[in-house]
Amino acid sequence: MDKVPNTSDPSSIDVQIGTFIYSMESFLVYTLNKVSRDKNSSFINTLGPYAVLISRIIERAQKNRHDKIIGPFTVYRGIGLRQEIIQ
Repeated sequence: MDKVPNTSDPSSIDVQIGTFIYSMESFLVYTLNKVSRDKNSSFINTLGPYAVLISRIIERAQKNRHDKIIGPFTVYRGIGLRQEIIQ
């Protein structure tokens, strides 16, 4: 990587790709979650940069929200929903 990812602008390609990958049904997200829960440091070189990217996207998005979410919430990944259901 030759540049620092831009995580402050939601329309940046870094944010779009990072969130797209996180929303996919992929081994990457499951591996990242398991490694994080188990505090397995052997994956730091491979998954660490992606974990930092996702963490910064979430942190900066939360700071810029006008309608702050208070309390626990659920994030759904890999669910194919029609547009009319989402709205």
